[in-house]
Amino acid sequence: MNQQTFETPRQPRSVFALAEMSTGMSVLTWSMCVLGLALPIVIFIAAPEVWMSMLLAGVIWGTYAFVWVFYRPSRFEICRSGLRIVWPMRSFYIPAAEIAEIAPISKSALGLVLRTFGAGGLWGGFGRFWSRKMGHMLIYASRSDGLVCIRRGRERTVLISPARPDEFITELQRVCSAGGES
Repeated sequence: MNQQTFETPRQPRSVFALAEMSTGMSVLTWSMCVLGLALPIVIFIAAPEVWMSMLLAGVIWGTYAFVWVFYRPSRFEICRSGLRIVWPMRSFYIPAAEIAEIAPISKSALGLVLRTFGAGGLWGGFGRFWSRKMGHMLIYASRSDGLVCIRRGRERTVLISPARPDEFITELQRVCSAGGES
């Protein structure tokens, strides 16, 4: 099989950006950015040892950069053979054959949600979560409304917040109903 044949089914049919942050997430993110600037300055004023302030600023901004690069997806690509979640430094592929159900989901349908590993509050909620109603799941969402639930049989359910969620659901359902090769 040549490389062109291998890559063709995975080239995106449609690309959806991560949805714009909700007002609450925007306020929380901006607050954390202000804190990331203010805290090192306050420490420098209180104890003018430059290395401590610089170390703290480096840890804070390094953490923010790590979340941006490895946890916050930049886009969702619907390919002829499935879905690819794309971050600046990595991607995660879900074959159409693995997708059992795609549907919108409300915040109330999730019940109590707890983060087990990941980032929450900085640009959204990203990583591994647990819900009383849904069990273990992966969430890559910048808001709590407009969520799309992707059930994957025996694999963890994935919740995402693409821009234009209704269009996203229709397009991904079309790919899945065609057996991943439409």
